[in-house]
Amino acid sequence: MSDVSAQDMLERRDSATDIVAEFEAGNLLRLQAIAGLVNIFNDLGGADLEAAMAPFVQALDDI
Repeated sequence: MSDVSAQDMLERRDSATDIVAEFEAGNLLRLQAIAGLVNIFNDLGGADLEAAMAPFVQALDDI
């Protein structure tokens, strides 16, 4: 696994916030595109991606 800088963690947190906003706005097509990007990040070794996605996962659980 690679080291993740503080800047990377902040960018991932901001991305998760954007994903939640899209979800709340009902922009499902954009969410599908974001999901594809998430898969790419994950494939590239995004070790903290799960933590960054926690708000989105919680939003799904609340439905």
